[in-house]
Amino acid sequence: MLRNTKTGFGIIAIVIHWVAAIIVIGQFSSGLYMLSLDYYHPAYNVLPHYHKSIGVLFALLLLFRIIWTLLNPRPAAAPGVAGWEHRVAVLTQVMMLSLLVVVVCLGYLISTAKGDSILVFNWFEIPATITSIEDQEDWAGEWHYRLALSCIILAGVHALAALKHHFIGKNTTLMRILGRTGTKGRHS
Repeated sequence: MLRNTKTGFGIIAIVIHWVAAIIVIGQFSSGLYMLSLDYYHPAYNVLPHYHKSIGVLFALLLLFRIIWTLLNPRPAAAPGVAGWEHRVAVLTQVMMLSLLVVVVCLGYLISTAKGDSILVFNWFEIPATITSIEDQEDWAGEWHYRLALSCIILAGVHALAALKHHFIGKNTTLMRILGRTGTKGRHS
């Protein structure tokens, strides 16, 4: 099934979830690595190009994800999941998505602060539109890092909660995002 149902996620939501997870982890890791590079390191000028290019494509994926989420039903909590747990999970997901949107916008402000456009994999350019904010690159960079770190921490909590539901609660929460809706949880 392509679309979500009341009991499970559709293949599109599942693919978006896992592709986004891989990109977020990769972008965070590459961002941390870039902070350690000095001017003479061979990756100093190369890695930011890929980081920015992937960031722009990720922004498009986020936009698609938001639209897709609004057009699809949200599956109900898996059997055995308390109502409060489901509400916290939804809130956590909304917070992560919101943080990611802000992190992407801050990345744009960093990259275009000096009036340079963003060249996306040499395919197309995103022009600089906002360049007049005082210390734009510095404050946007600081908040880009802080909010990206907050998002990674939330994603870790999200992953731990899914594992808790699978191994302790023995419900289908994790299996549903893996595309195995009919599985009844972990069997001992």
